[in-house]
Amino acid sequence: MDINYKLVDLKFVWDSVKAEKNVKKHGIYFEDAVLVFFDENRFEDYDNFNSDDEDRFKIIGKVEKILVVKRTGEIL
Repeated sequence: MDINYKLVDLKFVWDSVKAEKNVKKHGIYFEDAVLVFFDENRFEDYDNFNSDDEDRFKIIGKVEKILVVKRTGEIL
């Protein structure tokens, strides 16, 4: 099941099962990870290694600690 989450003017969608796995594996909730998009010093780059089926991007930013977040889709 997809979870729709809106923060300020950005809409995020993620899979609930993947979200649970992420908490267990990394201890990070997606609701917290999305805050990296608001780090003015974040670094974003195209993920050549994981973009075979869809365009993927990696974002490195700080949300209490340094996070690496991967995203697909457009930022609207």
